Amino acid sequence: MKKSFYILSWIAIFFAIGLTVLITFWLTYPYKIAEQTAPTKILTPVVRNGESVRYELAFCKYRDITPIASRRQIVDGLIYRLPEAAPMVLDTGCRTLIASTPIILPECAECFHKEVYLQLTAIYQVNPLRRVEVTFTTEKFTIIPRDND
Repeated sequence: MKKSFYILSWIAIFFAIGLTVLITFWLTYPYKIAEQTAPTKILTPVVRNGESVRYELAFCKYRDITPIASRRQIVDGLIYRLPEAAPMVLDTGCRTLIASTPIILPECAECFHKEVYLQLTAIYQVNPLRRVEVTFTTEKFTIIPRDND
């Protein structure tokens, strides 16, 4: 009886040590999923509110993992969140793609005629305990109001 408790206690100790090592690895490993390889060029330097900004994104993606969510926002000192959209699934490898994002800002005079940049964030669930965000930033462009504003 004593020997079985002794063996059982060592099994529990090794299990706890293994679980601690696994959790520490999951929380601290520096996952490298994707990175921007060059400044993202804006192909439409002046965009009307409600239209789409086109850009050329150069990136390298190292892991074949699908994002669980994405976030798009305009930044000019203040952050304007854009409407939600499905995350863009990028293939692994290094490439350049041309994409577009619709710009829809609130109706406010101070939102327009400013140089802003677009920030695109993909959120990846890399293990059961951790999410990693990969952010791409564009060059600056100008937003102007619609003609009927």
